[in-house]
Amino acid sequence: STEVEITQRPVQPAITANGPVCANEAVTLSIPTYSGTTVTYAWTGPGGAITNNSNELIIDPATAGDSGNYTVSVTVDGCPSDVSLAYTLTVNPLPSAAPTNDGSLCVDSNTDLTLTANASGGTTPYTYQWTGPNSFSSTQANPILPNAGPTESGTYTVVVTDALGCVSNASSTEVEITQRPVQPVITANGPVCANEAVTLSIPTYSGT
Repeated sequence: STEVEITQRPVQPAITANGPVCANEAVTLSIPTYSGTTVTYAWTGPGGAITNNSNELIIDPATAGDSGNYTVSVTVDGCPSDVSLAYTLTVNPLPSAAPTNDGSLCVDSNTDLTLTANASGGTTPYTYQWTGPNSFSSTQANPILPNAGPTESGTYTVVVTDALGCVSNASSTEVEITQRPVQPVITANGPVCANEAVTLSIPTYSGT
């Protein structure tokens, strides 16, 4: 008699994932587990074959270079499945900010200070979250601090979130404000007679 052993071809795997994701996040591509004495998984990605003998492929952190098509095939006890349909992974780039300010080292008491986020990248429109000295907070792109003075000096930080929910790294701008000195008023001990000493003076100013 002759022994005939027939192994059922594994069903074609179907990839699911938690993508699309933002850059620097983790993404997991997965297929159902297969049972058998010997089960191997063969993944391919945008760069070719991937060494990952598992029903899950974890990319952490994901980058824009990880975007592209992924496939997998499964071999159960020497019997290969058809290659899965391609799963197209999208890794969305993060927005960024390059904040600036129009502060001055010397301002009058009625000077307004404007912070500018200078957001770019990612997907518009953006939302903003500013924080700064004196519990400062704003959700404007370019908030204005009215009547800014020395107490508004310090570090102002902005985080930008794009339309896809991707969040930038925190970026900061330094504000240094010195109040303009008041106009000096000269006083003197004059008038004096010829050959006498005359002293002109203004109040003492303090500073570093």
